[in-house]
Amino acid sequence: MKPRIQFRAMVPADHKDFTLATHYYPGPQFGGIVAWSWDGQKNTIMGAVGFDGWTPNAVTMHWWIRQPRCLIPLWHESLSYLSLHGKRKIVGTTPSNNTRALRTMYDKLGWRQVAIIEGGWDDNVDIIISEYLIHAKQPVAAAA
Repeated sequence: MKPRIQFRAMVPADHKDFTLATHYYPGPQFGGIVAWSWDGQKNTIMGAVGFDGWTPNAVTMHWWIRQPRCLIPLWHESLSYLSLHGKRKIVGTTPSNNTRALRTMYDKLGWRQVAIIEGGWDDNVDIIISEYLIHAKQPVAAAA
């Protein structure tokens, strides 16, 4: 049986590994969620999502996935967290050569491409700018 996926807040001690994996350097507004599991002997980080560039309506999201089975649960945990904080949009920037991430974002998670910055990541590698519209749950009307 696979260990249960658990979640915790990202702490500054996680930033170094996150940066090494994603090439993203956290700013002063950076925070996130870590997906982890206990295998009976140690805690293992399965993946993480970082949030930065907070605006009143949106946030920029950065992914680090080590074990793909955490992706969908971490996605739902992230949506719940962002909805709770009143965010309605998520912005993502992805190198165009990361086709696996782009396919997952568009085909499985419902993101949409909004712009391309040619050569923005590296020579001949564009930055794909995408957004996701968070559909907040509607409040339940009180019984009359």
